[in-house]
Amino acid sequence: PCASGHPDAFMIPAVQALEEHGVKPEIAIHSSGEIELAKRKLIDTGILKKPYNWIVLYGLPFDVGRTLISGTWVSDAQDMSRHLFLMVDQIRKIDPDSVITVCAAGRASLYMTTLATMMGLHIRVGTEDTPWKHPHRDERLKSNLEMFGMARDIAGLLGRTPASANQYRALVGLPAKP
Repeated sequence: PCASGHPDAFMIPAVQALEEHGVKPEIAIHSSGEIELAKRKLIDTGILKKPYNWIVLYGLPFDVGRTLISGTWVSDAQDMSRHLFLMVDQIRKIDPDSVITVCAAGRASLYMTTLATMMGLHIRVGTEDTPWKHPHRDERLKSNLEMFGMARDIAGLLGRTPASANQYRALVGLPAKP
């Protein structure tokens, strides 16, 4: 992943190098402001090639030395939903065929995973971005596999299934592997 809010001296050459070497960059979005930055710096300049591959990562209150626009804190399910709908709408206005993945983060991970799945978006889950099993309790996840199992079960209940590696490659415009 590469965030458009990262310093240009790093971000622009990184995305150029990835595209030149057949690796599809994921444009990480921590707030709605980064969507416009990505459009201006990567899409309008022609650096980023279609299909555009976005990963929405929000919901963490953090201070890790990034720019002021890097984090969007969502305090409850209503804020989480509003922000996700806003960001997806912004991305779809840039390119309706964009690939959008939501990376569940913070205590609301299970809710974000469910909402993104309901919206027909793609999801990425794991304990890297949250140790919490539920947003309203202090119970911790035991492993990435446990979190994946929960997400897979939610997807199944909503009529969706996980993509294979080659299905994902095709989705983002990369060749299949044997």
